[in-house]
Amino acid sequence: MAGIDARTGRPLGGWSHVVQSVGILLTTRLGERQMRGYVGAVTAALLGRLVNRANLLRLLQSIAVAIELFEPRFKVSRVVPVRLERSGRVEIWIEGEYRPRGHLGDPRPEGTRRITLATGEQGEGIRTS
Repeated sequence: MAGIDARTGRPLGGWSHVVQSVGILLTTRLGERQMRGYVGAVTAALLGRLVNRANLLRLLQSIAVAIELFEPRFKVSRVVPVRLERSGRVEIWIEGEYRPRGHLGDPRPEGTRRITLATGEQGEGIRTS
């Protein structure tokens, strides 16, 4: 599956496209997209809430569920909060299998990958490792 890089406008494919898609998915509220109101996640609605055990579990669950529902090229195995600070700095790892042909119904993995969601001093964004 190929798409367009949201920052540069150039063609984007493979794992980079999956990472961009996950980022868009997790920052899109349900009902926000005009023609695809069913696509999105409740993660944006949880941001800014008190960081307690219940809200943290809701956030981690909403990440896993949104990816499971809307991104067939990545099968989540773990969502791990790595850093949660009072200053607002947050780092979450999303680990799973990269399935490059998952959107075609082919579940064969091409290895495990990690997506890192980060906010705070280093800036907001999504990184991979």
